[in-house]
Amino acid sequence: MTPAQATDAYRRSMAGVAQSIIIKRSTPAGVLVASVTCAARISGFSGSDLSGSVQQGVRNVIVLADDLAGFPLPFVINQDRVVWNGKTLVIKVVDDATRQVQGVIVAYVLTVEGA
Repeated sequence: MTPAQATDAYRRSMAGVAQSIIIKRSTPAGVLVASVTCAARISGFSGSDLSGSVQQGVRNVIVLADDLAGFPLPFVINQDRVVWNGKTLVIKVVDDATRQVQGVIVAYVLTVEGA
């Protein structure tokens, strides 16, 4: 499977469940630097997962790399935000390895937390 085929497969699988989010970066003073609106698959953790470092209010956000065109990468942990359903969530972990094909990042898995 090529990266383009994998991207198409992800896009098709997300079609029925994707939600609109905004990923944004602001300076520490609160000045907006960059913002992108894209589709994402949002998932929470089950009750059995809520142990150790996984806390209630933590979610995974899967976003296609192609949808981040124009957003300055890499992500800045604890500074970049995801706005979803009117809630602002802080990006705590970025997994850019799990969803790679032939060394090309197809999708990012962002672990976010907040309201």
